[in-house]
Amino acid sequence: MKSVKFLLITVVGIASFCGMAFAKDEGASAYKVLREARKNVRPDMMDNVCEMRGENDRRWAQEMERREQILAAQAQRDDAQDLRLTALEQGREDHAAALANLEERLAALRADMEALAARQQRFHRQSLQAFQKQMEAFLAQVSADIGSEE
Repeated sequence: MKSVKFLLITVVGIASFCGMAFAKDEGASAYKVLREARKNVRPDMMDNVCEMRGENDRRWAQEMERREQILAAQAQRDDAQDLRLTALEQGREDHAAALANLEERLAALRADMEALAARQQRFHRQSLQAFQKQMEAFLAQVSADIGSEE
């Protein structure tokens, strides 16, 4: 019984919301009132639903367009970054090759300098040995000359 009263109160509320007026004692059944209310409310509800759906679709389309623009901008940034990274990588490879070439040249120069230093040491040693022999011979000659004068 409570559910019937609740149903009637709901129907009366819907009917009054839709502009329908009827008295309790008219004897109208809840079914008739509901059907009448449905007839009056349904077009408004459908218009509201269609309007909300259109608005929702428009918002979704705007959001999708905004996201596509964001993705396109990100793709452009990614492409630009890829180009910069490629240029940097190529520059790094070029510098690495130049450094390797420079290291080879420095190693060759170092070897030449070491060989030159070794030759100079040998030359100085031989020169000193020759000078020492000449000095010994000179001193021997001077000693012999001094010894013969006495």
